Amino acid sequence: MRKTNTSRLLADSLLEIAKTKDVDKITIKEIVENCGLSSQTFYNHFADKYALILWIHQSFGDDLIDKLERGEITLRELSILNLKFYSRHADFMLNALHNTHGADSYRAKSSENAINVIEDFIIRRFGIKELSSIEKQHLRMYVYGITAICEYWAENGTITSPEEMSDIILNAIPDTLKKYLMP
Repeated sequence: MRKTNTSRLLADSLLEIAKTKDVDKITIKEIVENCGLSSQTFYNHFADKYALILWIHQSFGDDLIDKLERGEITLRELSILNLKFYSRHADFMLNALHNTHGADSYRAKSSENAINVIEDFIIRRFGIKELSSIEKQHLRMYVYGITAICEYWAENGTITSPEEMSDIILNAIPDTLKKYLMP
């Protein structure tokens, strides 16, 4: 439990600093000084600030996937809750999307993480060995598209409700993946 609390403290510190500063300009020293921890404590939990940036959304998403797998929420509810997270943290999400690049790109890291999570979910849920190469490619295109449309949605003041946006996202699931993702 302590590891999660410390991770959350570091995340809250980063979120606070990111309100006034681009994430690529924030240092680990600033993050730890803001929350009263040491750099060593930071490195006990995260490899670098980009791992912390990813963890902020990833930890929330992991909780949603767990609830989906336990049947506590539907895929639509997961999508709505994720969009509400995006909306609640729009400034941070846009900061991370706009101010990380190359190997540290939040867009690429979060998209690749989502691809892996969804693929693992499908494999576990349906007891298959792996997705076909076409299914994998469609999943990759779909997830990168979701990332782009969520960014657009957040940049434009969440132009539709999370419920409406979720329906748009779910209706865009490629036909090859519907058998896994649509009820």
